[in-house]
Amino acid sequence: MGEVYLSIRHGFWVYPRRTYGGIPYDAFLERRITMSIVPTWLLRYVYRLFLEIDIDYQAAGIKPERRVFEENFAVNDLIFTQITCGKIRIRPGIKRFLTNGVEFEDGTRLEGLDVVVFGTGYNVKTPYIDDSLVSDDLQTRNLYKYAIPINLPHPTIACIGLFPTDSGFTPVGEQQSRWAVRIFKGLITLPPVKKMEEDIREKETDLCNRYGRPKLFVPGIPLTDELTQDIGCYPNLAKIFLTDPWLAVMVFLAPVTPLTYRILGPHSWPGARDAVLGCWDSFTSGIGGNKTSRPASSHYKYLIVALFILLIGVQLWK
Repeated sequence: MGEVYLSIRHGFWVYPRRTYGGIPYDAFLERRITMSIVPTWLLRYVYRLFLEIDIDYQAAGIKPERRVFEENFAVNDLIFTQITCGKIRIRPGIKRFLTNGVEFEDGTRLEGLDVVVFGTGYNVKTPYIDDSLVSDDLQTRNLYKYAIPINLPHPTIACIGLFPTDSGFTPVGEQQSRWAVRIFKGLITLPPVKKMEEDIREKETDLCNRYGRPKLFVPGIPLTDELTQDIGCYPNLAKIFLTDPWLAVMVFLAPVTPLTYRILGPHSWPGARDAVLGCWDSFTSGIGGNKTSRPASSHYKYLIVALFILLIGVQLWK
């Protein structure tokens, strides 16, 4: 059986696909209570607790140089097991290629390689649009809400999803699309160019503070909240609580899904309430087994976890 070598220039965090109760990792942590209210320093602390539960990064040879949020990450349940079993061997970055092998940055060599797979990612470029409107450099794109070029005399183009996000493209892209269409229809008026420039610079500063360096990796939930406030479909908890207290609690504590932006405002959906209340069941609806609904008492487990996270924050703050 052949051997697999993973060449890395620096370490990285490993995010599991599933966590407490078997639910998806992002569904467990990406909630309104954590992503919009809990301060970044506390989120970083809690994330690190989860990420170091069963992985010894130093022993695996993938110890990150930067803190959580500041370093690259991989979503993978198997890599640490494969490293531990010797099926994957960690090596430093490649210095140069040999006739049938490579030389690594530490001077060691590996001969007799069959295949080299480059995992370098890709750059998102728009060669069909003038650079004065949309720059190919992610860091210098002057896009209001990461979508509308601010140097056009009229908002006639929207760039949907031209940035990485921590919440997945589809939910953010949906709200960007709804927002852009309402601009095109004249239902939303853009602020003056100076205000849009200030908003762009403010977001750049926030990202730099979050990641400790200039990096375009947008927190999805705060951005979708901004967009939906303009659209008029933001799930205002106070307004929902007056008519449906339990729904308001679920919107606050449950994972933030696009369904929460269909409760109020334009293009609302009558089935959104039941879908939000049943979101936990949807995580297991496709894997067979017992199809009985999750008992209501199980929802309180997540409330307890949320309160526990806040308690940790209070103690650390002291």
